[in-house]
Amino acid sequence: MNKKQQWSFRTRVSIRILLLLTCVLAIVFIAFNISMRSYIDRTVSAQLDVSMNSRNQFDNNKPNRDMQAPDMKQGRSKIGAQTKDFKISSDYTAVYDERNGTESSDEAKAIADYLKQKRYDLENINSVHIKLDTGDYSISSMPDGESGYYIIFYVDTTAIYEFSNIVNLVMLAVICAAAVLSFLVAAAIAGSVTKPVKRLSEFAAGIGKGDFSTRDFTFSDREFSEMAHTLNQTAMQLYNYDSEQKTFFQNVSHELRTPLMSIRGYAEGIEYGLTEPVKSSRIIISEADRLTEMVEDLLCISRIDSLTQNTEMSEGDLRETFTLCAESLRSLADKRNVRFIYEFDDKAILFIYNEKYMHRALYNLTANAIRYAKSEITLTCKNENSKILVAVSDNGDGISPELRPHVFERFYKGKDGKHGIGLSIVESVVKLHGGEITVSCDGLTSFRIVFNSK
Repeated sequence: MNKKQQWSFRTRVSIRILLLLTCVLAIVFIAFNISMRSYIDRTVSAQLDVSMNSRNQFDNNKPNRDMQAPDMKQGRSKIGAQTKDFKISSDYTAVYDERNGTESSDEAKAIADYLKQKRYDLENINSVHIKLDTGDYSISSMPDGESGYYIIFYVDTTAIYEFSNIVNLVMLAVICAAAVLSFLVAAAIAGSVTKPVKRLSEFAAGIGKGDFSTRDFTFSDREFSEMAHTLNQTAMQLYNYDSEQKTFFQNVSHELRTPLMSIRGYAEGIEYGLTEPVKSSRIIISEADRLTEMVEDLLCISRIDSLTQNTEMSEGDLRETFTLCAESLRSLADKRNVRFIYEFDDKAILFIYNEKYMHRALYNLTANAIRYAKSEITLTCKNENSKILVAVSDNGDGISPELRPHVFERFYKGKDGKHGIGLSIVESVVKLHGGEITVSCDGLTSFRIVFNSK
C-alpha cells in the first residue's frame, strides 16, 4: 500500500502564502481594470453627452445657418482627450464640413469605414467603443437637423488605454516580485518554526530511547519555550519513575526472597529431620501468609498504577465502607485491647468512588493504626465546608519528625512495620480519587484524607 506523499512544513507554508498573496493581487488586478474601464467609459460618455447637448443648443438657438458652430475641440475632459466630430452621410461617407470649413480627417474616414463595415444604425450610436488601426475611440451620433446627414462625435481614448496597459504591466511585475519575495519570506518564517520543532523532536526521540537527561533550550517564541519546559519536566518525571521502578523491583526481590528462604529452610529442616515438624509447619504457614499478603499488596498497587480515567466509579456512602473496614478488623483490635471511637456525620457522606480500592485503602490505614495504638482509635468521616474529611487517629507513641516525610514511600518500613507497601497503597488510592492525605502527630497520630465533595 503506497503511503500518501507528505510535504515539508516549509513547503506547505510557502505554497499557501504564495497562493494567498497571488489571489489577493489577482483580485486587486481585476478590480483595478474593472474600475479603470468603468471610469473611462463614464467619463467619455459624459464628455460625448456634453458635446452633443452643446451642438443641439447651437442648432436650436442660432439666428441663421451661417453662424459659426461651437468649437468642440476646445477644452479637455478628465481623461485629457478632446471631443471631435465630423459629418457622415447615410451611406457612411465622411463629407466636407461647411460650418467648420475642414476636410474629414483620416480618423473620421477610418471611423466611417468601420461603421459601414459593421452596418451601424447611425441614429442609435451612443458611447460605443471601437478599436481601429489608428487607435481606440468612443463614439456617439446624432442627426444634423434636416440636412440628411449625421454628426459623429468621437474621443480618442488611445492614450488612456495605453496608460492602463502600462499600469497593468507594472502591476504584473509587482505581483511577480511580491510572489518571489513572499516565497522567500514564507520559507524564512517556516524555517524559524521547523528548526525548533526539529530540535524538540530529537529531544523527544531521545526520551523515547531512555535518555531522560534534561536540556537547556533558548527559543525566541514563547510557545516553543513552554514546549521545551514541558518536555524537560516529562524527562524528569520519567527519570524519577524509572528510578522508582528499579528501586521497586529491587525491594520486591528482597522482600520476596526473605519469606521464600525461610520457607525453604524450614522445609529442608523437616525433610532432614533437623526441626520439629509441627513448629516448622506453623512457621511455614505464617511465612506463606505473609508472602500471600505481600503479593496481594503488590498486585493491588500495580493495578492502581495502571488505572486510567475510565476506572469504574459509583456513588456510595463513605461511612458504610469505613464501617465495614473497621468491623473486619474488630477481632484484631480486640486482641490488642484497642477500641474504636466513631465520629461520623448522621447524614450519609455521598461520594463517587471505586468501592474495592477505597475499602483496601481504609482497611490498610485502620490496620496500621491498630499496630501502633495503645488503647483507642478514632475514626472520622464528616462533611466540612464542601469537603469530605476522613481521618484515622490513634493514641500511640507517634511518628518521629524525621520519618514522617517517608511514611508513604514504597517499601519504607517504620518500627514494627510489615513490608512498607500498605501506606503507599493508601496514598495511591487517595490520589486516584482526587484527594489529599497528610499525617500529623499533635497528641494523636492522625492520618487525614480530604476529598472534594460533588
